[in-house]
Amino acid sequence: MIDHRTGALILSDARIGQDLTRSSFLATPMGSRARSDDMMTGWMHVYLPPQVLGDLTLAIDLVFEGERLDGYRLSVIDAKYGTGWGDYSEEKQLAQRDAHDAWLEDTLGTGEREATPRGMELRYELAWGKAWSTFDALGGSSNIGVRFRREGGLGT
Repeated sequence: MIDHRTGALILSDARIGQDLTRSSFLATPMGSRARSDDMMTGWMHVYLPPQVLGDLTLAIDLVFEGERLDGYRLSVIDAKYGTGWGDYSEEKQLAQRDAHDAWLEDTLGTGEREATPRGMELRYELAWGKAWSTFDALGGSSNIGVRFRREGGLGT
């Protein structure tokens, strides 16, 4: 679940919050099993092994800028939403987005619907940052995004 007060992602064996550094996470057992993608720009994506939260299995991508956790992305893993490009359909991705919306509303309460270049998004502006659920037609995927507020604002 997402802690409504802090934005931390609470897993069965970890708390992933704004105070987590890249080095400290990578030194944990979970971090040692994760796959990292260094963008060579100061940004790094760290992909966790699939995690079970309640009755959902989630793919989790932590996004670090240097040592600072900028945020994370979540995506429900379920064959009914497709298993790759071979069985991709927009209909499946929109159903996955709807599942993401329902999970976010259960976790964070009612959000705001907003039209964006990627389509309608469920959005939250909270004291600790932003959360959203989206379907990206150009990228062909749906996900939940969380971004922590920086000192002086959210940044770009």
